[in-house]
Amino acid sequence: MKKIAIVVLALSTGGCAQDMTMPDVSMPALIGATAGAALGGYAGYQFGGGLGQIAYSTVGVIVGGAGGYLAADLLLPSDLALYDSTAQKGLASSADGQVLSWHNPETGNQGAFRPTRTFTAMNGRSCRHYRTTVAFIDRFASGDGTACRMADGRWQIVSNDLG
Repeated sequence: MKKIAIVVLALSTGGCAQDMTMPDVSMPALIGATAGAALGGYAGYQFGGGLGQIAYSTVGVIVGGAGGYLAADLLLPSDLALYDSTAQKGLASSADGQVLSWHNPETGNQGAFRPTRTFTAMNGRSCRHYRTTVAFIDRFASGDGTACRMADGRWQIVSNDLG
């Protein structure tokens, strides 16, 4: 029942982005917000129990939705692929403090990804805090985030405040 509530909350949060007062919201940004909210809610559900689990899930929906919106609104698919590849490599095999960079010759966008602290979450999963920066043609965006290793070995971003 709680999982259903998380999905409903994620979808309703994503649906709010289609308010008529925001006519310039792109479809990729709306999809990014909805997907980010769903993933964030699911990831948050994995932590704690009882009220703590609900709180983590709610925060996951909010942070995931915001991060998904920003990533989809600012980065093109080719940028996202390079960012994700760099983040996965950095999370899986880089030492804390090591900087990895990416550059997309197609768009001119580039970025840096640096794991900052490795820790074990309460549920026993390996997690890492990180710092990321993206340089666009006309601006910079940077932020901090947290990712945890999933059972299949891939790293899932739990929070990301890139903005």
